[in-house]
Amino acid sequence: MPMSDPNSMRLQMIPAARAARAMRRAERLAENGKVKEAITSLHQALRFGADRYTCYLRLARLYQTRRQWTEALGAANQAVAEEPARLSAREALIALYLEAREFGAGHRVVGHRCHHALVLAELLVRERLVAQQHVMRGRPHAGALERP
Repeated sequence: MPMSDPNSMRLQMIPAARAARAMRRAERLAENGKVKEAITSLHQALRFGADRYTCYLRLARLYQTRRQWTEALGAANQAVAEEPARLSAREALIALYLEAREFGAGHRVVGHRCHHALVLAELLVRERLVAQQHVMRGRPHAGALERP
């Protein structure tokens, strides 16, 4: 059995280590109120191959704190596209649509799509009920009460 080249193994780990560092840096920056820098760090993490779903969800939340609705909705939509079966990104998307409307950005950013958030919310509640029923019956369900 041939031995792996230690240098090639180390080179493969570099992007993963960089991605993890960028994610930790983004978290620290956000905790210290440096949201713009945290957003930049998350974009770096994406380039280094970090978990796309997690990065996009975190980006959505950071953009939300800055009330950058278009960017927040775009990031949440990306998270949904990455992991369609997971519910957290869909919940974030609904919350963003509703919050954008509350801040008066609904007409500028979301327009007629705000009513879609209510429809999505109703579907999400139904999905949660179905998932709970499946769990209670001992059957797995695609989105069964998942959390990031």
